[in-house]
Amino acid sequence: MAYVHREALQQSSLITIVLDATVTDIEFAEGAAGQRVVTALTAVNASRRMVIPTATLIVACGGVQTPRLLLSVQRQNPALFGGKDGPLGRFYMGHNFGKIADVVIDEPKYGTDLDFFLDHGNYVRRRFTFPADVQKREQLLNISFAAGNARISEPSHRNGILSLIWLILASPIGKRLLPEALLKIYVGEGRRRYGAHLVNIVRSPISTLVECLKLYRDKYMRKPGKPAVFLWSAGGRYSLHYHSEQTPSPDCRLTLSDEVDAYKTPRLDIDFRYSEPDADRIVHAHEVLDRALRANRIGRVEFNQDRSASVAGVLTQARDGMHQIGAARMSNDPSSGVVDRDCRVHGVENLFLASTCVFPSSGNANPTFLGVALALRLAEHLTRSN
Repeated sequence: MAYVHREALQQSSLITIVLDATVTDIEFAEGAAGQRVVTALTAVNASRRMVIPTATLIVACGGVQTPRLLLSVQRQNPALFGGKDGPLGRFYMGHNFGKIADVVIDEPKYGTDLDFFLDHGNYVRRRFTFPADVQKREQLLNISFAAGNARISEPSHRNGILSLIWLILASPIGKRLLPEALLKIYVGEGRRRYGAHLVNIVRSPISTLVECLKLYRDKYMRKPGKPAVFLWSAGGRYSLHYHSEQTPSPDCRLTLSDEVDAYKTPRLDIDFRYSEPDADRIVHAHEVLDRALRANRIGRVEFNQDRSASVAGVLTQARDGMHQIGAARMSNDPSSGVVDRDCRVHGVENLFLASTCVFPSSGNANPTFLGVALALRLAEHLTRSN
């Protein structure tokens, strides 16, 4: 926002940017037909406290901090947002993602079709997904699959460029390149075999250097830069990355902690859990994909372990925490959701949420794009209403 829209925001006569101000409370009054109305919000920093009158309030604080603010407000107004035992804070979701199998393409030359490519000036890539009728018939979760490189933390791949990437990510530089959750996935949490990775580089120094230069060119010298590394496999074998929705559960919940921050606002306790039935359905989705690939003479899916171990492997890799979804979900029924289809909080005339926390399900894709789309839709709705 700061880099792309700085000039427009500074010059706008309609927008005021206030920095170093944390919203800690929302004030309400009684409105018409039993509805509440937001009248003001409280913002604080280290030196002052300010009450700001408001005609319409849109809370856009992210998938966790938005529910946190509402939960804190609810503590002082127990009847709001469905009450203490209502939907607020429940159905917290992320995604299941990881690798438990390889995909083998019968004609290795077609492996290049699985790489990133430019489409109208933007990098995109192909994924395997299921038609709605197959998803319904097989009782599958919403899931997608993408071909990828071998697991870089395992030096048995014997690939110099993958080992070089691993060494970079395993170094202090890695913390500047990826968030902690992704570093744990790519670097691994077991014994770090630096020597074996160095052997891979020394074994093929020329090809490693050539690939390194190509990757640098594609990532940093071309516009737009290629978003990720994809190495063509002469044998047609690739790791198969799955990205699946998580079944909504009221037991996955955000609640207020006894701890408070510097502004006396309660912190959160997060009860986030994955289920074995979801893991079993993810393994089943791999089996359905395998049947489809074989039936169409495209390739096959080969599991790294037997079925029970594959289910356990899904649960071992389940550690999202980055995609924060569902804790103030959308529903026509106030007893099962916090906002209506227009992202308006049930029972409050002028309070809206612009956040991925309103999603009733997590789907198979990263939530940011849809979150932005909902924000634009909300802006249009408010413009028409006013």
